[in-house]
Amino acid sequence: LSYVMIRHLAYVELHDSSGLICQGLQLPPGKAIAVILYPPLEVLALSAAFLLVLFLTSPSIGWEGVREHWLLLSPVGVGIPFLALAASRSYRRVWGRARVSEYGLLALWLIGGICVAVAALEVLHDLYVQTIATMVVTYVGAAVPSVLAIRVTPRLLQDCMGFIHRHERHENQKRTLLYGAGYTATLFLREQCFGDVSKAARFDIKGFINDDQNLHGRIVHN
Repeated sequence: LSYVMIRHLAYVELHDSSGLICQGLQLPPGKAIAVILYPPLEVLALSAAFLLVLFLTSPSIGWEGVREHWLLLSPVGVGIPFLALAASRSYRRVWGRARVSEYGLLALWLIGGICVAVAALEVLHDLYVQTIATMVVTYVGAAVPSVLAIRVTPRLLQDCMGFIHRHERHENQKRTLLYGAGYTATLFLREQCFGDVSKAARFDIKGFINDDQNLHGRIVHN
């Protein structure tokens, strides 16, 4: 865990070192801070999910017993899924530009890490088969959405800010129709949201002209 986090931090720091030297002694840029926070936030998410798993699979031992089990088993139950995330190169990926398939691949790596962790716990502590199945299902159901939410939230906030910015009203805006509703239009709209504000303020985009009958009357890139 320490190796992965320090290596990740060093990678981000070296990546932005020249810019930080030119800017002087300043705080790291917002994007770098967000990337640095990925590993500790995901360790917390995995730890909370694993604690929930132990609580649901061993309710008879009480909270103190669950806490002791959690402290004893976390190096395996949390460490292996975290190493699976690191092995998937998720900390090298720019998630603000990731495709849906990349999120699916991240989920598969995490599910594989959880299965390996539960199998290791079974070998070390001789768990019942029913307990194993319950642990896997509960752990996957709690950990995968949490980890994906950590990666998706910055993108959602960015899209929300872009939506607000795109629908602001400015003086001397031209009511505009875009010719074509494909991926090029998506890139153009993203440039309007996050590019030069003075240029984006010139257009009040009302819709698209496109010859695809399946798109007629539907909402595209809203």
